[in-house]
Amino acid sequence: MHSSFPPWLRSSWVHGLLLLAVTVAAYSGVTQAGFVFDDHALVLYNEALHDIGRAWSFFGQDLWATADGGDASGYYRPLMALSLAVDWSLAGDSPVLYHLHSLAWHLLGVWCLHRLLVGLTGPLPALMGAAIFALHPVQSEAVVWIAARNDLMGAALLLGAVVLLRPLAQPPWRLALGALLALGAVLSKENTLLLPVFLIVLDLAEHGRPRGWPRHMVLWGAVALHLIARSVVGVNAAVVPGSEGWWLLARQLPVVLALPGGLLAWPWPLSIGRDLVGWSLSPLATAAGLVCGVSLVAGLLWARRRLVFVGLAWAGMGFAPALLAVADKGVFGERYLYLSMAGLGLALASAVDALPAARRRWLGVGLVVVLSWVSVIHTRTQDWKDDVSIWRAAARDTPCTHAYASLGHVQRLDGDPVASVGSYLLALRGEPSKRQVCPDLLNVVHALGDIEAVVAASSEAVELGCSDPVTLGKHASYLAMGGRWAQAVEVASALEQDDIEGRARLVLAAADMVEGRCSRYRELRADWTGDLDAQMMRLLGHGDHPELARALAEGALCSESSPAIEAVP
Repeated sequence: MHSSFPPWLRSSWVHGLLLLAVTVAAYSGVTQAGFVFDDHALVLYNEALHDIGRAWSFFGQDLWATADGGDASGYYRPLMALSLAVDWSLAGDSPVLYHLHSLAWHLLGVWCLHRLLVGLTGPLPALMGAAIFALHPVQSEAVVWIAARNDLMGAALLLGAVVLLRPLAQPPWRLALGALLALGAVLSKENTLLLPVFLIVLDLAEHGRPRGWPRHMVLWGAVALHLIARSVVGVNAAVVPGSEGWWLLARQLPVVLALPGGLLAWPWPLSIGRDLVGWSLSPLATAAGLVCGVSLVAGLLWARRRLVFVGLAWAGMGFAPALLAVADKGVFGERYLYLSMAGLGLALASAVDALPAARRRWLGVGLVVVLSWVSVIHTRTQDWKDDVSIWRAAARDTPCTHAYASLGHVQRLDGDPVASVGSYLLALRGEPSKRQVCPDLLNVVHALGDIEAVVAASSEAVELGCSDPVTLGKHASYLAMGGRWAQAVEVASALEQDDIEGRARLVLAAADMVEGRCSRYRELRADWTGDLDAQMMRLLGHGDHPELARALAEGALCSESSPAIEAVP
């Protein structure tokens, strides 16, 4: 810091506090954010987390095993579950405290990284490196998304453990506290299991070899305890991607590698909808992202500082486990870069520390860029108000069938069926067509009450490839209710062997009634478990045969005393 500044302003402690204040200002909008996406299943509908008295049970189960509709995920993160249970006990279903709690973990990580960098570099480089971690907009997904809090917790506890255990001379209390933080890190997020390697790499740079074996032993001990605990309680390893996932990752690897470089250089747009199946960067954007990433790494290495190599190694170790998630889910999440940004901050601080004093005046430009990110974070935070706003932003900024389908789903749940229909149709019309939305699309259109619109939507859905038995069964029913009996019979006849919900048989029985035959109806009555007559009357009444529906309701149609349609008065 410039020598003309007063001593208190040159203090690294003041720098750290100012950085925390700016970070709080940048994320002040989190108080307006709500529960989105995975937050509902993991927090709102997870009864297991609503009883803080069951806290010990969190250490004996998979994180997602008790979530609404959750399956075993291989994620053993009991501290994450405990943090959410504490929030619920204090705030219930009000999201403000959850977001402030997550922000507090981010601030802790920023503080720990800053203290580490102060010990490794000068005050100004430390401030620059920590500011990258604190304020780069790509960090906003992890900070604002409640379900991503494990990234914040794991990183903060990992950095705290490194800060405590970096000195070679370790009093017992410091070793114990470092071990406790390390254990907390591995019980929050699995990518922190590489924590012992983080310290080894740092030792190689500072001392030429790992030294102070008690420091390293406590870290390996934390890793061992995590592995033993998850084995004892029966939490298996995270889901391993199948061959299709690995092939997708290999095919899209240039995009996956280009995204970090592009986002670091130009952090907009930000999105949770980067589905690698239906979305991709253009060749020009992919090349630009790769060039930005390579240029950044090359520029940092130009400083020829060992700590630059350490920072880049940390960044790589933070991101490498995320490739499993990308291959498994087919989605690139910005939160996957969260821990890596700490490594990048270390590399940048070391490179800045190597600059001659005369060149550091240009760092003012860097500070202006960092401060400009505050407005980007404010803008992005507004997208996290609810599910509709976050998926509308994804469909706008990274349009793909995955984003359109997700937007349609949340619009339907939000009570906006007209908008939902439009989003579902976009999901069907795009490439690859998202045919999973077919049943939901027909349900939404049917709820609007316009049978002609229903027939038109179901016909378009079938033309767009919706050929699953459920959709075809509904399509046959809608054709019948629209009075298009010949088409309804054609669809139902082709579906009869795969008639999962019995809709084809209903349509064929109703069509027989229209033609004066009752045999199919009587066969249905023998094994139908629901209210058969009500469903038949619905088809006939809407399908231009209200007189047959009335006769069926009065028992004058296809009864034992009136075996044929001709008997209807």
